[in-house]
Amino acid sequence: MLGSFLFSSCDKDEIPTDQPAPYKPYLPLQVGNYWVYQLFEVVDSSGGKVTPTQNFDSCYIEKDTMIGADQYFKFIHHPQGAEAVRFYKDSLRYLVDYDLGVVFNHEDVAILNQDYQMNGADTVARVALQVDTAEYVVSTPTDNHRSKLAKRTYFFVQPNHPTGQERHIKTYYSSGVGIVKETLPYNMNQYKTVERRLVRARVQ
Repeated sequence: MLGSFLFSSCDKDEIPTDQPAPYKPYLPLQVGNYWVYQLFEVVDSSGGKVTPTQNFDSCYIEKDTMIGADQYFKFIHHPQGAEAVRFYKDSLRYLVDYDLGVVFNHEDVAILNQDYQMNGADTVARVALQVDTAEYVVSTPTDNHRSKLAKRTYFFVQPNHPTGQERHIKTYYSSGVGIVKETLPYNMNQYKTVERRLVRARVQ
């Protein structure tokens, strides 16, 4: 009887093996987290001509702060060499930028936000941000990262725009890591773009 009792007790304590893995945020918001990126020049839209530069972008979360009734994290980065600040929060797994609104959710493939690029009173392009349904493997010096792509598409009003009717700014997020590759803002009349790619990170 004692043996049967022990056997029964062990069965009840078994850990199920079919439980889903715990959720890891696609941009870990924790004070002290940092990311270092190397900048690369991409000459054409297909990404076939890539040249590494000696420029780096060091990013880190400096502190948390309250804006209204919400907790945001102060994110410092250097997209063009000069320091810039963004404020992020996680709202039910939606990554929210205080200035831009929702910028990412790995499950939501609907248009996350939409606005218009203006030149004075004239509309230049409709801009829509959407997450791709596919999963991409992005290779960086740190690892091969399974990633989701948030793509900001510019639909130009002018039919004969010199670089085509559509242009894209792409940001690849990896679960538990953060942004692993990203197109930086650029002149929409040029084919040349600049990407930053992750070379080092410390996240909690």
